[in-house]
Amino acid sequence: MHLPTPRAESPRRPLSVSPARRIPFAILWVLLSAGSLAAATDGSYVVRNGDSLGRIATRCGTSVAEISRNNKLAGDIVHVGQVLKISAPFQQVAPDKVSWRHPFEGRPGRVLRPFGAQNGSIVARRTGTDIAYATGGEVLAPANGLVRYVGEQAGYGTLAIIDHGGGFTTVLGPLDPAALAIETGRIVLKGESLGRSGAPVEGREPYLHVELRVHSEAVDPSRLLR
Repeated sequence: MHLPTPRAESPRRPLSVSPARRIPFAILWVLLSAGSLAAATDGSYVVRNGDSLGRIATRCGTSVAEISRNNKLAGDIVHVGQVLKISAPFQQVAPDKVSWRHPFEGRPGRVLRPFGAQNGSIVARRTGTDIAYATGGEVLAPANGLVRYVGEQAGYGTLAIIDHGGGFTTVLGPLDPAALAIETGRIVLKGESLGRSGAPVEGREPYLHVELRVHSEAVDPSRLLR
């Protein structure tokens, strides 16, 4: 998919941490919220074919009046490729209104490392699932959402954090930084390309790490793997 990409400020340098450890998600989310990392709370929506202001408002969990006010629109006509500012998108979306799909092109592969306790330990707990997936495979948005953050983090490689509303957030990586189709602040729709998977960070076999968060707490992401 080749949609016009809205301009954004250059992201700040990612926080430097020991390459042997991942930043715990709770800390990463605090850093995002505090502005210590280049994160987004407002979104840029690129008008697609067949869009109307009403349809865009429904998709993004906002109102036509809010979109018109933020973009100083004189009427209700929008044009393909036009970039609209959406304030706090998806915050009014109810949990049962989030529609999911798996983030793979084609069928998901086998589970390499499952979600949950590792080797019977209640301390060593994996916060997502690693699914076998070829390096360079296309990674798709699992639901409509705002790209809160995309960048390099130790232990993850290049990752994307997407806020879908309803309290749901997904974390996907590693992504190939040279083949990203998104940027921080971009609004994506379910099934649109985020880019391509990158080289494995853990182990030798290529994979995609999939996390699902509900109010920042990790839950079993199996609904994204069907």
